[in-house]
Amino acid sequence: MAPRIKPKAKLPGMAELSPTTTRVRSRAGASGIGAGTGSLLLHILKNFPETQWKQLLVDCVPWLSLAITAGLVWLLTQFNQYVRLKKEKAQLLRWDRGEKYTLGILNDPNASEERKAEARKLLDELQVLRTELARKVIHQTD
Repeated sequence: MAPRIKPKAKLPGMAELSPTTTRVRSRAGASGIGAGTGSLLLHILKNFPETQWKQLLVDCVPWLSLAITAGLVWLLTQFNQYVRLKKEKAQLLRWDRGEKYTLGILNDPNASEERKAEARKLLDELQVLRTELARKVIHQTD
């Protein structure tokens, strides 16, 4: 992986120029939800009147608990992907604003050569960061 470039100079109004980092989420919460769901279902069934269906429902509690846990794990995974995509989109929008700002400096005839050189350097860094984010999104496996 290419070394990450950190900008030495920031132009006014530009956010931090680094791609968002991803964290591996634990599934311990989902396991706790599954165990809690099974206990809750058993507690509810304990108060049911004695019928032929009660024993069948008590026997199905582990499977229902697994189904609820699997559904919640899937739902949490979808939510985490949604949040990650929102963050990446927000990062791209910040980079777009930074790119427009630096292009404005480059097109400004009154800007000094030093300021234009700084803007060119930041524009190159923005392109590198955008490429890194695109590679990360393409190679994501979760």
